[in-house]
Amino acid sequence: MADEPTENTNSSKYRSVIVGGAGALAVAIVGSAFWDFIFKPIFLWLGERVVVVTNLGSSALSDSMYSDIAKGSYERAAVFILAGLAGVIAALVSARFVTPTNLSKQPKAVRWIVRGTMVGLVGVILLQVNRTFFTVRAANHLEQMQRIVGPYVSEERRLQLASSVALIRTKEAYNRMLEELEAIASAQKLSVPDRP
Repeated sequence: MADEPTENTNSSKYRSVIVGGAGALAVAIVGSAFWDFIFKPIFLWLGERVVVVTNLGSSALSDSMYSDIAKGSYERAAVFILAGLAGVIAALVSARFVTPTNLSKQPKAVRWIVRGTMVGLVGVILLQVNRTFFTVRAANHLEQMQRIVGPYVSEERRLQLASSVALIRTKEAYNRMLEELEAIASAQKLSVPDRP
């Protein structure tokens, strides 16, 4: 009789572990489905619209983004790591100097200025992150298109395409390059991914 409670307790523990594991798996599956079918398309759509905002209507800023797309993968990675480190340093510095205790001692006008500056800084960082995501997606798409059509063109043509990609400096040049790659793929009846 004394052994029964421990057997019930053990079977209850096993049951709760199994139910908990199954529940965690179900939540993960549902979360993944929500991300793939609802949130990801919304964020991608919003990202395309926000890129226009990040360029502030400036053709020079827009062109610089397309120049970044044409850079080599290793160069983009180095720039993005540097930008990430700058963001971390900015966050650490702001967390150190803009703590509630330091701020509460300041006059109300100073607190509003500091908080406004912090909100602005966070906004700029979020816009830059969105711009970076677009740049990476666009560059990956361009590289993928080159790999798709690569086997169907001569070595000389492949080098010409790579050179044309490296010379991209504007949105128009980027779109012309994609149209050229899509035309090659279409002529070969190849399926290509949608543009970012």
